[in-house]
Amino acid sequence: QEQQQQEQQQEQLQQQRPVEVWVCGISGATAEEMVEQVDSGSFIDVMKRTGQGLRRILQEQEPFHLALIMAGTNDLANFDGAEDIADNIQKLHDICHEVALRTMALAIPPSRFACVEKSFGKYHKTVNALLEMRANATNGLATFVDTGSLIPWARRSDLWEEDGLHLSPLGSSALGCNLAPLVSNLLLQVQLSVMQLPPKATACEQEAIGQQPEQLPGGSLGMQMEEKQNSEEDGDNKETEPEQKRGRCGNAGSSKETAKAEEKADEDSDEELSEKAFLQERGPMPQQFCSCRNGSRTVLPSIHRILAFGDSLTAGYYASGWRFAPYGAALAEALLPDIQAEVWVCGLSGLTAREMAAKQNARQLKDVCHRHGKGLKRILRDNGPFDLALIMAGTNDLARND
Repeated sequence: QEQQQQEQQQEQLQQQRPVEVWVCGISGATAEEMVEQVDSGSFIDVMKRTGQGLRRILQEQEPFHLALIMAGTNDLANFDGAEDIADNIQKLHDICHEVALRTMALAIPPSRFACVEKSFGKYHKTVNALLEMRANATNGLATFVDTGSLIPWARRSDLWEEDGLHLSPLGSSALGCNLAPLVSNLLLQVQLSVMQLPPKATACEQEAIGQQPEQLPGGSLGMQMEEKQNSEEDGDNKETEPEQKRGRCGNAGSSKETAKAEEKADEDSDEELSEKAFLQERGPMPQQFCSCRNGSRTVLPSIHRILAFGDSLTAGYYASGWRFAPYGAALAEALLPDIQAEVWVCGLSGLTAREMAAKQNARQLKDVCHRHGKGLKRILRDNGPFDLALIMAGTNDLARND
């Protein structure tokens, strides 16, 4: 009987009380930066999109009945302390709680790197455990949600982009659909009246290019849920829907299909790096790569010194910026046996040629992967002399239509 009443209430909510979802995703920003910019009226992300700080949104776009906060992925990439990351994310929740706004604490989603690299996976789980503890200590103001159970990462899954870090359009749709019953139940529990929302700007008025937050009509969520149900019903007779696509990372004994998927992932995965080697790979730039004659591990006195300077293509960016394999390392080896050289590499991910020119004297340049390098003129001064410079830049300028 209680279940029937709840279903009736939910149906009434869907029919009579439409829902508006406002989205503000600041690409590349850490939770720490989000806290620093809480009052910002113009928060520009790495994609050059303009959003707002959290407190500013609450002030200008209120009232809201629930806030879903998912942050921390970029803090993990910066190897900030687990406690610091959890504290900064909790500060975002506290800003909402100060105005009596309940929140959902969405765990930092899984990723290929968190599932493949054990040391990083432990780091990832530690932060999420701290987030859950903090949510449980808010006396019901925050509700923790394990995103990994809603959108599990699996190799070759349609839910994830090839970089293993970002959700595909299907993955984002799955996350929204799987969150819907949790959000609905929470709204019903607190008996919130969504009808009290004041009229907002029209869709045309909200359509300014790159402007956030974006308003997503509640009806689209219902359509996604309906499409999901239809696809699941249609998939009952399909043999091409292996369960391993939805296998959850770390859930080794749950099923034979999941175990096979994890065994396959282990076979396909690269050799696991030690934490020391991983940190060294992401170390400050320029980095030096030397060739050795006759396979010797001893680096002989170099004859030529080469500088490779540019953006992420020079850095050898891959695995969403968790890993780097610069072409300079292979170049040093390929020059043997005729030429022995040391190749210095500085690849500043995300920087345009315009920015490189403007910051040519910089002692320290922080790129979008939170790695530190130097301006070109500063490298020539501090690390020179060089016999040759290889410069590859302009990709990010093209992306910004300069």
